[in-house]
Amino acid sequence: MFQGLKRKSKQWKSTGLKVKGIFFYALSLILILFGDRFALANDDFDLDAIEREMSRRGEEQAESSQPSAQDRSLREDAKQLTFQDLPKLSAFSDVTVIQKRFMPKTNRFQIYGGVDFLTNNPFFDSYGFNGRFSFFFTESLGVEIGMWSHSVSPRTITADLQSKYRITTKTMLSSLSYLGASLIYIPFYGKMTFLDKVIIPYDFYFSIGGGTTETSYLDKTAPSIHLGTGEIFSITKSFAWRWDLSYVSYTARIPDVKDDGSLVDSGKKQSLGDLYLGIGLTLLFPGASYR
Repeated sequence: MFQGLKRKSKQWKSTGLKVKGIFFYALSLILILFGDRFALANDDFDLDAIEREMSRRGEEQAESSQPSAQDRSLREDAKQLTFQDLPKLSAFSDVTVIQKRFMPKTNRFQIYGGVDFLTNNPFFDSYGFNGRFSFFFTESLGVEIGMWSHSVSPRTITADLQSKYRITTKTMLSSLSYLGASLIYIPFYGKMTFLDKVIIPYDFYFSIGGGTTETSYLDKTAPSIHLGTGEIFSITKSFAWRWDLSYVSYTARIPDVKDDGSLVDSGKKQSLGDLYLGIGLTLLFPGASYR
């Protein structure tokens, strides 16, 4: 009896071992076949979490880059600023801007007075007074009436020709005065410094026009063409100093000398060109209330 029980016990043990072996083999096979799927599912979970985090951060950055309501309000206020509001703004130490003209000219009159001299006549010295009266339609366009009168005296070389070489100089012409009108165009303006201490605004202009020139021969007048350029240096909004370079071209009748030394009309004409350099002071009025 005991032997039969022992045999059955051995059979049960062997059967249990077989069942356990089969179970472990099946579990190993399941892990081998489906383990990679579990890993991929876990990886997919991690990727989804990363994508959600990146999307959240992108939305936060987009919201932070958009101007706030306060910034939008400041921008709208800046668009409505006028020149009267400029003193209220904060000063910038690293910002450089080109401002509007310091001395406004639109709808203003200009009076100029100064002295000038003839630069290109080798036979006569000519000095005199130069006066201008202008009106500006815009900041860069205006009209001007100009007049200058000169005192003419022969140079040493001219006197020597007469006294030493018996060459008459009476037929040499020189201009005594000019009267005409010009169109003024101011294309450039800017600022310059003087010894790094004073900032001086200036306007650079060109002028073209015409008029009449009075010559030294019997006070005859000749039609003339005037070209000019120069600069206006502002001291205040109504006061400035100005230099001017003017070229006047004209064709004048020249005389002949009779035996008795008197002059007669020769019937001939001579083309001449005078270059004047002048400097003086300018006054603009009325006052500039719009700037």
